[in-house]
Amino acid sequence: MCDTILIPTDGSEGVEPAVDAGLDLARTYEASVHSLSAVDPQGGGTDEQRERREEDSKAVATDASEAGLEAVATVRTGRPGKRSATSRRSIEGVCLATGGSSSSAAATDHALAVADACDATLHALYAVEPQVDPEGEPLQDALQEHGEQTTSAVATRAEVRGIDAISVVETGHPTDVVLEYADRDDVDLVVMGTESKSDVERLVVGSVSQRVVPNATVPVMTARTLE
Repeated sequence: MCDTILIPTDGSEGVEPAVDAGLDLARTYEASVHSLSAVDPQGGGTDEQRERREEDSKAVATDASEAGLEAVATVRTGRPGKRSATSRRSIEGVCLATGGSSSSAAATDHALAVADACDATLHALYAVEPQVDPEGEPLQDALQEHGEQTTSAVATRAEVRGIDAISVVETGHPTDVVLEYADRDDVDLVVMGTESKSDVERLVVGSVSQRVVPNATVPVMTARTLE
């Protein structure tokens, strides 16, 4: 399922949970680890800064090597991404944010694989977008039913593999539902699709994942479904 895990790091406490999650996944799949640190050109890009980033990247690679994994440490020049702070914890709960569309296929496979490998509980989460128009009630009911069918199907696949599963359908904007659920429940990793073959689904699903990734307080794995 995973042959190589990329772990970006700047050596701060804020990225430790993501590093831990990346190393856990690498150990689970016996995957090689590529540790990456970025030198911000707008921050001066000095030799001293580059040396610190090299140390940060090598530290992750060393942890991977000590775990018996192949590891590569790399430093590149570019803008570092935003980080989020959270407590360190192993993967005990995996949240699959699914809409039941084609874009969720790869995410579902990855979520099942991670939950199975980590002996974690799988949370199948579906968000029903609230309908403002009173005449939209039939659509609301249809979405609720679709959500129940979608999460139930995922839970069934999980149970066949001996994975504990929870089916959840909540009303709200998908981004808010995913972020709030990850904060509120026993979730250590969120898995979701990034885009779809459909242009409309690509716009909606891609928008949700782009908002969840930088704002989630737990690591997020995104999976792209290829044609």
